[in-house]
Amino acid sequence: MTGDFRKFLRGLLWFLVIAAGLLFLPWVTVGFVFAWLLYKAFKSSRTSYAHHSGKLTNDQYTQVLAHMFHRIKTNRIIQRIWRGGLFTSRWIVRLSILLSLILNVILLWYVYQYRSGQVDYELKCGQADIQTASDSVVLIEGEEGVGSGFFVEKNFIVTNNHVVDHNPITKILIGDQDLASVARVVATDSLRDIALIKISSYNDMPFLHGATRPVVPVDEVYAIGYPLGRNLSISKGIVSALTLDDYDDRRFIQTDAAIIPGNSGGPLVDICGKVVGMNTQTLQGQENVGFAIEYSQLNDRIQAMIKTAEGATPQEIQLNYPSEQAEVVAKYYTTLGGGALQEAYDFYASVRKTKLPFESWQKGLDRTIFIRLVSVELTDKPNTIKVHFYATEEKEDNPWEWKTGEFEGTWTLMREGGLWKMNESNIKDITKPQ
Repeated sequence: MTGDFRKFLRGLLWFLVIAAGLLFLPWVTVGFVFAWLLYKAFKSSRTSYAHHSGKLTNDQYTQVLAHMFHRIKTNRIIQRIWRGGLFTSRWIVRLSILLSLILNVILLWYVYQYRSGQVDYELKCGQADIQTASDSVVLIEGEEGVGSGFFVEKNFIVTNNHVVDHNPITKILIGDQDLASVARVVATDSLRDIALIKISSYNDMPFLHGATRPVVPVDEVYAIGYPLGRNLSISKGIVSALTLDDYDDRRFIQTDAAIIPGNSGGPLVDICGKVVGMNTQTLQGQENVGFAIEYSQLNDRIQAMIKTAEGATPQEIQLNYPSEQAEVVAKYYTTLGGGALQEAYDFYASVRKTKLPFESWQKGLDRTIFIRLVSVELTDKPNTIKVHFYATEEKEDNPWEWKTGEFEGTWTLMREGGLWKMNESNIKDITKPQ
């Protein structure tokens, strides 16, 4: 039985109990009063006829019952209850209202705590939920390395962009089944490090849901993935800290759960098996210091990527950036920073290529060794993208020394052959005086 189903049953039980209590509260109250009066009548009658040993003969029991029924018959409160008149008594109504208010306060407190996620860990989640979450995690192997991913919809797997970027997929394993033949990367987000893989004919895969409660330091978490491309691994840890990226607005979960090469792209889940982050990297040279991108920042973007991919052209699907101009520019810079100059040059429109032949363009980039994107976003002008990035290159007089510049500006794109292509640029080095 999954944690979600248990929560549903528990919530339904709470609702039925409280609803029944509110509906029958006056009758329940009167019932307790009636039972208490009967008990008092029986005890009083028994005491009157009991011997010193406390035992009664059969005849005495008959006399006790007769005496008790006489007391019941003459008791005004019991008579009013029997005739239904007590339901209109003020003290009964007031007591019922008071108890109703108490139950309502308890119910509202419980709903507030549940909706805010403060009692998630008290809902008996455990190993079964973690195991269920691990059933949705896949191994992704490429020509240049390995990583992990997990199902977010029946036909969609999400992973880190750096797992599949310039790394053609050769294998996607779920258990003993290889899905590579029916898989294709259909969308990427280079800035947020997300890639979306669509499985064309595999509809019975359970998928993971995001947690409703944001994690806080000391929360218990589990990193799931395929470290070094080997067997599926589940590593337990705690949230050590919540940090921000030095260059953009991405938030990371720092954890001591083991995140090592091969775990990238896998889920970081809470004790209920809900995704709180996507494993992305570890701090080199340090033990038990791993980072995951907060899933709350990724979920909306993933859903938007799924919708966009469904309306993409075949050419866009082939190149993994469906109908998104900002991603075309981001993909260009990550490709350029990875040293794949010919692939980066292919992002240019034919008009630009005519003005700027590959050989002359290549010479200006021979010394570039690193590019770090800060932001890529649409502007108010049609087909115009604003970009902000850092570029590090070797110094001309000494290849062992580097210099880093900060750049900002715009690109204008045009549609060509079913794809968005980069045409005109206005990029400036903002570290230099203008």
